[in-house]
Order: sequence, then structure tokens, then C-alpha cells
Amino acid sequence: MAGLIAIAPVFVPWFFGNEFLAVSPVMMVEAIAIIPIICSQLMGMQYLVPTKLTKIYTKAIVIGAIINFVINIPLIFLWNAVGTAVATVFSEFFIAIFEFYYVFKKIKPSRAFEGILKLIVASLIMFVIVKVLTMLLPTNIITAFMEVLIGMVCYIAMLYFFKFQMLNSIVTSVVRKFRP
Repeated sequence: MAGLIAIAPVFVPWFFGNEFLAVSPVMMVEAIAIIPIICSQLMGMQYLVPTKLTKIYTKAIVIGAIINFVINIPLIFLWNAVGTAVATVFSEFFIAIFEFYYVFKKIKPSRAFEGILKLIVASLIMFVIVKVLTMLLPTNIITAFMEVLIGMVCYIAMLYFFKFQMLNSIVTSVVRKFRP
């Protein structure tokens, strides 16, 4: 999410062309939806569906779709495409919160958010670095690829520095695959 928001001003003109510069703020707002979508997918597909709470999962999706439709109408008139992105973000947060409510009745919230502070700090540091590069460097394909690469390296380095447990598990798994 943070990387997409940071790189949108460089990515949009390169990928879509200068005539689509208005897409950049839409992409930046829509990127925020990544977080609640991931959360709702994890809660829904990894917990609610396997534990036979499919009705709750379905209810969350249906209510979220209705909310999206209802708030899209005024927001489109107010902010055009950005309004649609805001409505999507709002409805996705609703779905995630609705699912969290039911999941947290069964498991401790602290287990679900274990290590999240490390992810947030790593994302913020990466965002600042990529955003500064976006402001200092010219807009072109080389800059876009360079910013993505630097952002990835920075994020992974921060997770390594913070001793993020999942990163260690991934590295161990990759190393095992390449060992003879």
C-alpha cells in the first residue's frame, strides 16, 4: 500500500501516459483498500469459511457491497473517480471490521496483530524514502523501476533489522529449497 501510494505519481504518467495524470490520486486512495482487503480475506477465507461460519463471511460481503453502492452515489457527484475509490475503501474497511468482530469472539486480538507495529514502521520508512526519490528524480520508466527496487530492498532490510519472524521463516524456507 505505502509503496503504491509513494510511486503513483511516477507510475501513472509512465504506464498510462501524461493524459491520465488524474488517475494518480485515484490510485493513491484505492491503494488504501489493500489493507482491509487483505485483513478480510485472511479472516474470511482462513478462519470464517474453514470453521463453518460461511454465513457471517457472506453477510459481511453482501452488506459491504450494499454500503459501497449506497455511498458511491453521493461520492461520485462530490469527487468523481476519487469518490468511487473512497467508497471502496470505506466498504472494505466495513467488511474487515465486521469479520474481525466475529473472529475476535473466538481468538485473542493480540494474536491476530502480532508483529504489526514492525510492518507499519517498515512501511513508513520505505514510504518516506520512495516519496523523497519521487520528488527528486525525473519521471520515467527507469526511475519507476529504481524506486520499486529501492522500496523493496528498504522494506525487507527494515523487516530484517526489526527481526520480523515471518521474514526469517521465508528466508529459511528459500534457503532450504536451494541447498543440495
